[in-house]
Amino acid sequence: MDDSITDGEQLQSRPDGTPSALKGGGVIGIDFGATQLRAAIVTEHGVGTIEKRATPNRGNADDVWRSLAELIQSVIDQNEGRMPAAICVGVPSVVDTLNGIVYDVQHIPACKELPLGRLISEKFGVLALVNNDANAFALGEYYFGEGRNKPIHPSQYSEKHDITLSNTPFLSSSVSDEAFSLVGLTLGTGLGAGLILNGKLYCGPNCGAGEIGCLPYLDANLERYVSGAFFNKNGLDGKAHYKKALEGDPSALDLYKEFGFHLGQAIKITMYSYDPDMIVLGGTVSQAFDLFKQQMFEAMQDFDFPGILQKIQVYPSRIQNGAILGAASLYFDHVRHA
Repeated sequence: MDDSITDGEQLQSRPDGTPSALKGGGVIGIDFGATQLRAAIVTEHGVGTIEKRATPNRGNADDVWRSLAELIQSVIDQNEGRMPAAICVGVPSVVDTLNGIVYDVQHIPACKELPLGRLISEKFGVLALVNNDANAFALGEYYFGEGRNKPIHPSQYSEKHDITLSNTPFLSSSVSDEAFSLVGLTLGTGLGAGLILNGKLYCGPNCGAGEIGCLPYLDANLERYVSGAFFNKNGLDGKAHYKKALEGDPSALDLYKEFGFHLGQAIKITMYSYDPDMIVLGGTVSQAFDLFKQQMFEAMQDFDFPGILQKIQVYPSRIQNGAILGAASLYFDHVRHA
């Protein structure tokens, strides 16, 4: 049974079809960022060469689609012209996941409504799956994260690992555990959250589930204090403060400590709301984990249920190319739950 799409046919879904798809044309995963579009083929050998394009964030929706289509074609050409089983996109926006329509893409004003799924499937003739980038991140951690089977020791927090898919079968016994729950928090330009509850991605009817960043907090909302926006102070941005912190600047180090405190509050809210087995941190700010982890853990200590606090695992993502793997995981999840 062929699990690819041709001439508009429905996907022939079966769980054991995913490995065969990876060994054929693979799956294309796309990281749709506000400043950069990144894509690569995902096969049983892992993530292929990453193709990149600048996101035309000051252009119109047609410009965005044109750049994305060129990017996809480049990945297909790199794959010797073999068509993938699916093309999957993680987008920083609200998504109509059934129809593949993205709305109000962050920092791209022209993308008020873009029928991305239809455009992809019509041009390339394969299944297109589109979802919020935080949801894709959570799926990537669910299928490929190394914390599924063993606790992560603090000494390993800063390590990163490449993924070889043949060594990380998505049909492993741990993934089939329907009782497992994971929340992925993305700490980037904003604060996003993806929810895997009882073994299934939960988006909500409007793809808005888990938007804890919108909750009122202090004089603004949680996102203002738990994202890259928190570091836009004194005429400097996050990159500048990070560099100063690495150089030992006391004010920059104090800023990261304060960030850790606020992140601890966000994690407690997540624990109270969803009671997950694991919380994985992604996004650019998570790369500075060593600078704020102590204050984050200290801020968590007044959680009302000590037994849960002792069991929860919180750590930064250790996956290389997690955004692309996360997007590709939309296909794995589609096959698994079809």
